[in-house]
Amino acid sequence: MPTDQMPPCRIPWPQNALVVLGASEEQIPLYREAQRRGIPTIGVDMRPDAPAFRLANAALEVSTRDADAIASALGDTRPAGIVCGASDAALPSWHTLGRRYGFPYVYPKSALAAGDKAAFHEIAASCGVAGYRWVASDDPDEIVAKAAAELRFPLAVKPVDGSGSKGVVRVTRPDDLSAAVAHARSFSAS
Repeated sequence: MPTDQMPPCRIPWPQNALVVLGASEEQIPLYREAQRRGIPTIGVDMRPDAPAFRLANAALEVSTRDADAIASALGDTRPAGIVCGASDAALPSWHTLGRRYGFPYVYPKSALAAGDKAAFHEIAASCGVAGYRWVASDDPDEIVAKAAAELRFPLAVKPVDGSGSKGVVRVTRPDDLSAAVAHARSFSAS
């Protein structure tokens, strides 16, 4: 990657640092605990104003979902560990980076289920765990048709791989489903 395209970072990467995938308010306790233990951190978040960046030893402004960009930016720096507390969306990157650096990792299906609502519902149902009714599809028209026919109103429409309630819409009548599905899809990474 040319240096003029390198992701921004505040200072050179600290050695033996913990890479923290996410720098939102929910991750602040993780950064504070790392500080308390004397563990340097490299915070990763695509938002330059992420609140936990102020607690990190270094900040990498890229998406926590982009494992290749994170690894590329780290270059030859080998982190001491990688963590993604309070962020289901970052679990696939945690898995990919953990494998890349030879760290123990959770079986990939578990990471998929944590970040993909449809996969989670399928796994839970296969284990006999009761849950609410839901529909999912790659085809927006199919989602609208299934939801209108099979679900009770009011209902919530949300991105299958979203987090933090981004893209969630409460729908009270079938006529509003198409707009709600379009809105939710605009917040989906997949």
